[in-house]
Amino acid sequence: MLAMFAEKNPPLKPQPATRFRSIRDNYHAVDDGAGMQVLISYYAALPASPGDIVTERLNDHDLEILDCASQVLRRQPRSWKSGHFKM
Repeated sequence: MLAMFAEKNPPLKPQPATRFRSIRDNYHAVDDGAGMQVLISYYAALPASPGDIVTERLNDHDLEILDCASQVLRRQPRSWKSGHFKM
């Protein structure tokens, strides 16, 4: 009986070495200086125009700025310093 069960159910594959990244999406309006504030830091949102609504996708190491069609406008390393401005 155990031999039949082993044939039907192959062993599970090993887990990946890295964990799944957590991603958070938020919507922001681009300010007059073509930037946006994300948590404690400021980021340039060019080529988005002032007043455009963009999506900010934040993970452990990077920030992606997406337009309304979910196309990546900009990808920047995440800043952990309070008030820091990333161009």
